[in-house]
Amino acid sequence: MAVHTDPEVLLVDEVLAVGDAAFQRKCLERIDRMRSEGVTVLFVSHNAETVRTICSRAVWLDDGQLLADGSAESVVARYLTHSWDSEEGKLKPRDENDRRWGGGEVRIMSVRLLGGDGREKQQFKAGEPLTVEMRYRAEKRVERPVFGLAIHRSDGTHITGPNTQFAGYEIPQIKGEGVVQYTVHSLPLLEGSYSVSVAAHNWEDTKTFDYHDRLYPFRVLPSEGEQYGIVTLNGEWHRIN
Repeated sequence: MAVHTDPEVLLVDEVLAVGDAAFQRKCLERIDRMRSEGVTVLFVSHNAETVRTICSRAVWLDDGQLLADGSAESVVARYLTHSWDSEEGKLKPRDENDRRWGGGEVRIMSVRLLGGDGREKQQFKAGEPLTVEMRYRAEKRVERPVFGLAIHRSDGTHITGPNTQFAGYEIPQIKGEGVVQYTVHSLPLLEGSYSVSVAAHNWEDTKTFDYHDRLYPFRVLPSEGEQYGIVTLNGEWHRIN
């Protein structure tokens, strides 16, 4: 993003909707530097996470109507809640085209996100349990398979990537159909949109059997308590005289 003057007010309209990651990073660095120099930046975007990162104040306009004006956190929260509740905001699994690959020795047949009652759901709150269930099939015997998952935020930030090997949970062999589950007893994620990837590979991590890249979306809804950042550490405060 090239700026050849010293403006008092800079209008940035969807500039991050184009370009690669390096270009976007440079734009964000330039915007941050100009803000530190006292320039007022009017940032126009549909990317809620970027608005929350860059802006201290936000205005939500819909078809020319002012729907909200306040702190970026509060306005983005209202915008996301509205989007989630609308018909267009309903979550749908992504198309598998170009987002699934692997040799097929083990195939992950289905994936479900479960709440504490064992029912499938796509909306959670921080502190609630979340289970990722993978139903698999192996046509032939497979020795020491590894199952794993990853969680990404909607802006591409990689949150975590646990697997059975990291946890020291060795599965000697599999053949036929079965189910593996990964349970988070108290979800530490804060409000936002996320997606789950799942995978199966060999113990040496030299061969991918099946990989589903960010095919399973879910949301963490606003809740009482912490509101800033990505995760809550569930820590405790103490005052010591």
